[in-house]
Amino acid sequence: MNRIRNGKHLRKWSAIGIAAAVISLGTLASVIPAHAANSAKTAAQAATTKDSGRIKDILALAKQGKVQGSGFVSGKTNIKEVHKLWGASESLGHGYERYDFSMGKGAYDLGISSKTGIVYDLRYYFPLPDPDRGLSQFTFNAVIAALGMPKAVTFNGNDKIYTYTAGSHQLKFVGPKTAPKGQSSAIAHINVYTPKANV
Repeated sequence: MNRIRNGKHLRKWSAIGIAAAVISLGTLASVIPAHAANSAKTAAQAATTKDSGRIKDILALAKQGKVQGSGFVSGKTNIKEVHKLWGASESLGHGYERYDFSMGKGAYDLGISSKTGIVYDLRYYFPLPDPDRGLSQFTFNAVIAALGMPKAVTFNGNDKIYTYTAGSHQLKFVGPKTAPKGQSSAIAHINVYTPKANV
């Protein structure tokens, strides 16, 4: 009799245990996607914060007439100084010269006044993304999140250009005008342009 009772109790507790396990698994299954979503959200927020800091640093340099990786100043530096420090350049025509350092250092185009020899446009091309070296791109949406809406949005061929005021200079973010559905185009290069020096 005891064996039967114990067997019934055993079956009863086994059924309760199985039910509890099913409930626990169901709860766990609902928690795992939520946790994964929270992790993805946290990673996205961290990336946005990093991009925002980077973009604000770009604006701070632009207010000095500079772009990263160069001590030259748009509106002040004479092209002779550039040649002395960086050597010969590649001519792009229309008063522009190029220096391409590759290897994760990016490239520079310089717009030069034909009258004064002063650099009035510093264009910096970001290196191609390379996670192994911490090289990444940011988007037009990231620019708006960091700096607000631009003073002007213009188009040139396949490029879209966001222009912001940076002291006596203009800071331009340039990237493709089209992007895959639901995405924002990545910024390909920036320009620090000094209108008063373009004579």
